[in-house]
Amino acid sequence: MIRKPYLRLALVLAIAELTAASTSAMAERARDRLREVMPHHYAPEISADRRISLAEAIATVQQQTGGRVLDARDMGDRYRLKVLRDGEVRIILVDPHSGRIHQR
Repeated sequence: MIRKPYLRLALVLAIAELTAASTSAMAERARDRLREVMPHHYAPEISADRRISLAEAIATVQQQTGGRVLDARDMGDRYRLKVLRDGEVRIILVDPHSGRIHQR
């Protein structure tokens, strides 16, 4: 049994830190699996007071669609991107608050 209070406290804090680290790693692996299974429904975690930038939206859309962004505009409540993929131009809308992608 640990008799010195500061050693006991150090042990408890070390265990708590290890538990938090493993939980965080498990959550990251679960997010990665979700991205693989549902790539079009994945929305990055964004705090309520932060918007993703237009550049971040462009990078995300290019990565998820494999297409080339021809035009991108900030429409205020959403980003509107024209994407060329497989010879077709598609309009993609991105919610700047959630990062969620919607195809038209």
